Amino acid sequence: MSNLSRAVDRVKDRMRSGAVLMMMNSVHGKKWYVVGTNNSYKGPGREVAPEIAAKVIKEEDVREGKDGLFPGISQTYRIA
Repeated sequence: MSNLSRAVDRVKDRMRSGAVLMMMNSVHGKKWYVVGTNNSYKGPGREVAPEIAAKVIKEEDVREGKDGLFPGISQTYRIA
């Protein structure tokens, strides 16, 4: 299993615990974070590399939050 696959699995594990994958704007541009709290992680969010976020979003069991300003542009993703 590659490092990328392991990173995707770690993000999805947090999402299964109730966290969401969320895109936020920062002074350095758009960034991806896993946001939410569970028993093993407490905090505002953990940054996720763009290539990991892209792989997570393409997973079969990940659904968009349909919360973007325009249709078809989501900013949050959850496990189905």
